[in-house]
Amino acid sequence: MTIFELTSSDIQNCSVLLENRQTRYTVETNKPGNHTFIREGGKEGKCLATIGRHGLKADTIQFGENQPVSVGSWLKSGFLGLGRGLPASFSHNGRKYTWKDVDKDTIAVFASDSPQPIATYHKPPPYRLAKEGITLSIHSHVEESLRNLIIISLVDIEYSRQGKAMEQERDYTAAATYASLRG
Repeated sequence: MTIFELTSSDIQNCSVLLENRQTRYTVETNKPGNHTFIREGGKEGKCLATIGRHGLKADTIQFGENQPVSVGSWLKSGFLGLGRGLPASFSHNGRKYTWKDVDKDTIAVFASDSPQPIATYHKPPPYRLAKEGITLSIHSHVEESLRNLIIISLVDIEYSRQGKAMEQERDYTAAATYASLRG
């Protein structure tokens, strides 16, 4: 099992470290927040993927120097593959891999032909320190190209999950404010 540690709960701007603290991946989002770059190694490393955020238009993903495609055409998520959320699936070398909720703070990737996860992402509960215990465990037998896709898909999934959490918090705050004004 290879265990990676994320240096921040902001998955759009973090390093993904090996156990020896060596940077394996860097995730960086530009200032406007419309492009996220996932690189091997440090900030000067090879760009594995660029995710373009386009607001009302479909987000895109570009793998290396290939042409961009819609994120939804690569990472199928939500009900019947529509919308964002879990489960979320992608294909690699003819096999389907699916991210699923395991519990409140854990999601995992399952190969289509296996009941056991090949990768598990664990975030600490919100009452603990933000960067304490944010880990991604990937089985050692997983080849590098699949490991890269697991990292890339996690960045998009967590971006969507964090956005939904912020929307829920905003809705809760608005409801609480409305209730206090009425009361």
